[in-house]
This record gives sequence, C-alpha cells and structure tokens, in this order.
Amino acid sequence: MPQPPQPPYPALLPFQVFDYPIAHLMREKGPVPADAWPPRADPKVAAWRDATSHLPDGGNLIYVHVPFCPFFCHFCFLYKSKAASDRGPARREEFVQALLRHIAMLARRHRYDGPPFTTIYFGGGTPTELTPSQLKRILAALGSAFPIAGDAEVTLESVSSHLLDDRLDACLEAGFTRVSFGVQTLDPAVRRRIGRGESIESYERLAERLRGRNVPFNVDLMIGLPGQTVESFAADVRRTSAWGTGSVDIYTYWMVPGSRMYDGVLSQHIDDPADSDRRLAFRVAAKRLMKEMGFRPVATEAYVRSDTNRFMQSTFGGGGNAQATSLAFGPSAFGFINGTLHRDVPDLHEYLRLIDRGYFPFQCRQTLDLPTARRRAVLMGIQRLTVPRVIMDAQAPWRRLADRWVEHGLVVARPESYDLTDWGATWFNLMQLEVVPMRERLGMAGMMGSPSQQLARLAGAETGGDVMMREFTRTVSGRPGLEGRLRLTAYKNYLRLRRVVDDRAFNFAGAVDGPGTKPERPA
Repeated sequence: MPQPPQPPYPALLPFQVFDYPIAHLMREKGPVPADAWPPRADPKVAAWRDATSHLPDGGNLIYVHVPFCPFFCHFCFLYKSKAASDRGPARREEFVQALLRHIAMLARRHRYDGPPFTTIYFGGGTPTELTPSQLKRILAALGSAFPIAGDAEVTLESVSSHLLDDRLDACLEAGFTRVSFGVQTLDPAVRRRIGRGESIESYERLAERLRGRNVPFNVDLMIGLPGQTVESFAADVRRTSAWGTGSVDIYTYWMVPGSRMYDGVLSQHIDDPADSDRRLAFRVAAKRLMKEMGFRPVATEAYVRSDTNRFMQSTFGGGGNAQATSLAFGPSAFGFINGTLHRDVPDLHEYLRLIDRGYFPFQCRQTLDLPTARRRAVLMGIQRLTVPRVIMDAQAPWRRLADRWVEHGLVVARPESYDLTDWGATWFNLMQLEVVPMRERLGMAGMMGSPSQQLARLAGAETGGDVMMREFTRTVSGRPGLEGRLRLTAYKNYLRLRRVVDDRAFNFAGAVDGPGTKPERPA
C-alpha cells in the first residue's frame, strides 16, 4: 500500500505537548492557603464545559506521585529525591503522613460531587519504595475522601524486583488492580547506556506471577534511544508481548534538560539519540508490530490487548472537552480542578513544609480562559486520537488546519470527530505544535535547553552538532532560502534577549540550570 502524502513538517522532533499550558508557562506562582482553594471556573469556560459535557472522555483521575527510587535512570526527567537523607523509613513515613494531610485538606475544601473516579494511579518515582501498609493507608484515605467507581482501575508502578516476594499479594489485598513497570529496552548494551537497573530475568518472573494471579499489567518501552536499532526494538516488542502483557506504552526518547543523558550527549560521552528518519522508522515499526501482536491504539503512545489502560486515556484532561477532574497528590504532580491546571512543588522538603503549614503545595497554577480551554481540548484530543468536530470546527483557523490534515492523510473527517490515522498518530506531536500559538512555542522551546545552551547548540548545529538541535534548527527556520535564514536569525536574537532575563532550561519537573528554581515561600 502506498504511503500517504508526506506531512509538511521539516523533521520528526520527539517534542510534545504533555499538558497545556505546560508548567513553566503558568502565570500564577506560589502556594495557596487552604481556605483559598479551589477557585471558581471562568464563567465562559463553565458555560462551554456544560454545553460540551456530552462529549465522551476518559473519566476522572486521581494521581499520586511518590518521589523515591531505588536507582536513577539516565534518561528520566521526572522528579524524585536523590538525597541520601530521604532514603530511610522515617522520611518515607513523614511523606506518607503529609500525603494523608494533603488528601484530607483537599477533601474538606473541594466538595466533589461529580462522577466517581474511574482511575487511580500511583506513579513516581517508584511507589513500591513505600511499604504495602503505607500504600494501603493512602488508598483507604482516597476511598474515604472521594467517590471511587466500583470497577476503578487502580494501578501501581513498580520496579519488577519489588514484587517478587509477598509484597505483591499485600499490594493486591490493599486494593491495587493493575501493575505497570518500565522495561524501556531489553538490549543489554542500550540498557547500560541509559542506566537501567534490574535484571531482565526479574521482568519475566514478575510477568509470570502476575499472569498466575490474573492481574493485568502494563509494560513501558522506549524508542530512539542512543545505540538502539529498529531490529532490537522489534525483538523487545515480541519478547514482552510473549509475557502476556495486556497493554504497552511506547515513548519516543526525548533529550530533556536536567537528565544525565542530556548532559552526556552534549559532552559526547553518550551517542546521539535517533535522528528524525530513524524516529520515523521506529514509530512506523511500532504501529506495525503492535498490530501483529494483537494490540490496538488507545492513545498516541498507548496500546491495549487485554487491558483497558484507562490511565493513558484519562491523563491530562481525558479527551472530550478536556475538563475531566484530575486530583494530584505529591511533589511535582499535575492536577486539574474547576478549570484550573496546577502543579505541586517539585521538591520533597518544600512539599512537606508547606503541607505542615496548612498550604496547598503549589508551584504554579492557571485558571483557563475560554480560548485556552478550547485549545487544550484540541491538544488532548490529538493525544487520544480523536478531536470532536464541535470543538475543532468552532474556530476558522482550526477548521482550515483540519482540512490540511485531511489532505495529508493525518486525519479522517467523520460526522462527529476528526480521527487520527496511523500516519497522523505517527506525526501527532507536530500536529499539536501547529495548534500552539507562537508565543507559547517559544516558551516551550526552553525544553531544548537554556538560552545559553541553545545558542551554543545552534552554533554547533551549523558545523555538525547534535542530531536533535540540527533538526530543531530545521523546524525553527521552516524552509530553505532567505526566509528560513531570517527566521533562524530572529530566533537567535530572541534567545539573546531571553538570556538576559532568565537563563534557565525547563523540563517536565520544572526549571533547571539556574537560580530562582525554588517555589515561593509563604510569609
């Protein structure tokens, strides 16, 4: 079968809109006293939310972030405490006590009367760094504070070695119904490069134990890692599928500031990750292989076979009008309540201090206005492979954009929605970037590095440089010739001006590489 027309994108960047607006673009900063939360929704957003409430979504979510890990993968940019003083049982119990107070504080202030929560997800970090008894107490507190659906998907992230003893049964008895563990790759050489702990044999033993107890489980894989090949990835898919996994998340590796691999690639201690052509080959192979193994896509990077994987369908708004409630607990966790997006401080000690003083431990937040709420619904719809027409067609520029996507074989126009094709799901992150205004794209570019880092990388890109910056340069310039050179020059001048004001980079956990990264302290 011939390929659809090539989408009009200069490079397949592994650069995506995780949530909108992402954390460092949120306008309101600092913690909030308990009696001042949650805010009311913008009246126009509330009216629009009610008018579009019939649109199907992924349901409401409760997310708990546990900031402890037994080892630290080189690629990971999610927040976890690396301090030696936080590795003992006393600190873990202090965190659990703060989490329980956080849950109770929100339950008192947020009289939730919406549909029951269908998803509870314990992520991190590694939640099984806590004991089964501690996990059970947290689940019990959530069940007492908020309505939980009887068939809720309750997922526990873990490293495989933690659940090879009686802890697995204790966690299942506590109320968990599903397990997720990160494999990333089974290639021994690539595993060494990315600092992945655990033995491959422990994954297989855990999968066997979970199958024996009829517990659905999810496996995370990554593509585009330094030194990885499409052939080794195909072997990973076939081998993990044979374990009986019910769902697989396949993430494209992204060079993120603040991670050890980012520094290693820039210093040339670690090979460059996959370039644009190889990333495309990985994504095409992923879709073909998952179909061969009996999986179907439920989100751009999530596939299910005998599992629901509601978490990937409800994350960041849950599709539809992207107004589903997401309660967030723990350092760096994202939440969404009454039309306001917020993130907790990505700092364990500050989180503990603020909870102890009776504050909601926010680093930043934003109550969405109507244009932003609509845009967020489009972005999250792309993530879930379907964008409601009532939202997309309401804006003339978006309707023209949808026509362009149809022309290039990225979406199929149906009576109620624009549904991404396999080709669209391959290029989804570039589709998302087309929806984001230029001002916010410039802010998001902080995820390529600080202004000083970007200027240095751009200079290197002109004489070779790292793969991702060469392709980012192509994306900034947009086209060859004088117009492209002028756009690139304008971007460099923007970086020079930005450097004077704020020379930090950003990652999913917050600001890195510079002063002023701590959250504001209440007086």
